[in-house]
Amino acid sequence: MKPLYKILIAVVAVIVLVLAGYFAWELFTRSEPQPDETQGTLGSDLPLALPDQGAPVVPSVGSDPSPLPEDQPQQSSSLSIERLSDSPVFFAWEASTPKDVFYITLDGRIFSAREGPDLLLNAQTSSALNRAESAPDGNRLLVSFGDPRNPEWRIFDVLDRAWHPLPPGLTQATWDVSGNALFAVSRADTGASLVRLDLSKTPPATTTLIADFRVYDISLLSLSSSSLLISELPSALTPGRVWRFDLRTKLISAVIPPAAGQIVTATQDRQAVFVFSSPDRFSVLNRDLQEVTPIIFSTLPQKCGGNARFVYCFVPRGAAQGLLPDSFLTRTSFSDDSLYQVDLAAETIEVLSLDTLSSGTSIDGTNVFVSGTLIYFVNSLDRHLYATHLQ
Repeated sequence: MKPLYKILIAVVAVIVLVLAGYFAWELFTRSEPQPDETQGTLGSDLPLALPDQGAPVVPSVGSDPSPLPEDQPQQSSSLSIERLSDSPVFFAWEASTPKDVFYITLDGRIFSAREGPDLLLNAQTSSALNRAESAPDGNRLLVSFGDPRNPEWRIFDVLDRAWHPLPPGLTQATWDVSGNALFAVSRADTGASLVRLDLSKTPPATTTLIADFRVYDISLLSLSSSSLLISELPSALTPGRVWRFDLRTKLISAVIPPAAGQIVTATQDRQAVFVFSSPDRFSVLNRDLQEVTPIIFSTLPQKCGGNARFVYCFVPRGAAQGLLPDSFLTRTSFSDDSLYQVDLAAETIEVLSLDTLSSGTSIDGTNVFVSGTLIYFVNSLDRHLYATHLQ
């Protein structure tokens, strides 16, 4: 039996030596594991990149702008900036008839921005402006005043230069993409309802869309003739939800996963939709809420504007102050911005070089809209309206 034991011991020894040699070879020849470039670093609620293109790293809002790829050079010459408003601006917009730029001041007066002294269209003043939204053609302005929990709503008509009151009890409202109606939340003693107001009738004819509307603290955004977005008001401390209401089937469906600080806005023509969520998630989508191009920067939707081809966004350079978007919405934090141009068709991004303001003030751009070769924006630091010419 002893020779058998010796044979077994010899076999075991050989096996041990072979295994030891194999693991030693693995240890010295194994390469470091490579990260999965197709996986986003900031969560997977929304796509961070187009298929098979990897996920761009999105910097935090307020960080230095990310370097652009070598095939996307920065513009060599600076764009000049011209101040257009004589008074501080609450909201600015462009009308189609007449094709002119208008603004409402902090105290509710309406001006037409002109070379030289601005033209006063309506001198009626109002305190505590909450929000303003221009109609798709820009010829009317929807404004809410007073207590945000129980606001008063009016429409300013550029053509007759007059204010027109809306029925009481509206807590939220937005333009239909046709410009001839409003979607609104109407509150009464029996509860709240989602309604459509036909402005072609006097007084506006009301059609109830949802009779028992129990979603509170929301905003509305009409994307198309058949699609209305309903978003919970943003807070960095609370996840917000977004639903789409199908105006044909009268069905509601969740379209964007819940996220803290979530904001959804769109360009005037509704060709581009901007989505932000805390702390620094930013995407550009089409009206079907599909990502159209990967974005290498992060900013807030209120700092972007554009058209079907180009999107322009003011992107903070310095460190963010406070929780976003709360500190931005309450005007407790400001930024010094760069201007980015996104070509939606070519899927390229370019940093545009801007001249400094003659006053030496930094640029914290918001209320951005585009007309031809002009980019208009309001500087949050001095509340004035500016324009820059694209080259």
